[in-house]
Amino acid sequence: DTLAKKDSRITVIHKENGGLSSARNAGIKAAKGDYLLFLDSDDKLAPNAVIEILDELQSEYDICIFDLQQVNINGNIIGVINGSGKSGIFSLNDYPELLFQPPAACNKIIRRSLFQDNNISFPARLWFEDLYTIPKLYPIAQKIKYIDKKWYLYLMRSGSITNSKNPQRNIEMIQVVDEVLSFYNRIGKYDQFYKQLEYMAFYNQFL
Repeated sequence: DTLAKKDSRITVIHKENGGLSSARNAGIKAAKGDYLLFLDSDDKLAPNAVIEILDELQSEYDICIFDLQQVNINGNIIGVINGSGKSGIFSLNDYPELLFQPPAACNKIIRRSLFQDNNISFPARLWFEDLYTIPKLYPIAQKIKYIDKKWYLYLMRSGSITNSKNPQRNIEMIQVVDEVLSFYNRIGKYDQFYKQLEYMAFYNQFL
């Protein structure tokens, strides 16, 4: 609130805690810029990341993918997650294997209109919200770019959803994958990406 009083570019949203998806959806609704960047509560951006991101977006992509650095609670880098196996500019038609990559929301800069014009939002009170949402953006994005930059610092800690083994919640993966498959059916892309969707479903639901 103090920062917002000093800088009109900052907007603070006060709302009842509704979970991660609810917070993101509130941010999307309130946003006025062309692009969205999601930063989760425990994580950080690398130094100068925002400046570099703004420079990169002068080229106007629908989605820009970058890498995540995994850090421990002491701030030490313990691993890197690559955002894409293909470099440069492409679409899902060019690179359907994008569906095999981690569907994290936090390592992507996404054109806001992809959410608003296609009525896409994060699911309320459901685990695996990134898998539920991000693959829906791929077939409607015209220009996707991967850039070899490690802009996101992802805190690895015990007890997170990523590391949790909770059978009652883990089974929500079935609902999430079914929704992605249904979405591709609804937009007429299911047959085109059947093989990739089949592997995505098998990998996430069983492996």
